Amino acid sequence: MRNAVQVRALREPRRHPVGEGLILCIKPGGSRSWLYRVQSGGTRREYGLGSDRDVTLAEAQEAAAPIRNQARAGLVPLAERRRARERMPTFSEATIAVHAERVS
Repeated sequence: MRNAVQVRALREPRRHPVGEGLILCIKPGGSRSWLYRVQSGGTRREYGLGSDRDVTLAEAQEAAAPIRNQARAGLVPLAERRRARERMPTFSEATIAVHAERVS
């Protein structure tokens, strides 16, 4: 497991494993981003956690935890994320629905 100082020192363009499925991806142009690799349901998937500029090592580890827990529970994290977004109406949609109920 690498620490924050070691991660900041990485410069070579490639995927650098940091530990526990967390990967720092450095592109040839110098852009850096976090990926989390997890195997769930017999399929290996990678989840983007954000740019190295916006997300620290600690934040990336924290963001990976719920994905790891869902995978251990046998769920597909991406499907769970989509399902959560589908169920939540926007404020405008909720307002229209409540108004329609009250009018009729």
